[in-house]
Amino acid sequence: MEAFRHLYTRYKGPIFNFTLKYVRSVPLAEDITQDIFVKLWDNRTKLDTVRTLKSY
Repeated sequence: MEAFRHLYTRYKGPIFNFTLKYVRSVPLAEDITQDIFVKLWDNRTKLDTVRTLKSY
């Protein structure tokens, strides 16, 4: 859980900003950012093969 918290703290802003550039809607960018982290959590057992979150 601590590792997930670290990933969330580190990548929430960059993921949100990247998403906002494309959707141009703060509420939609927030929803997409949240969905990304939910998918990360749901697929956490498969993440051992991921070297960097940015490429994932």
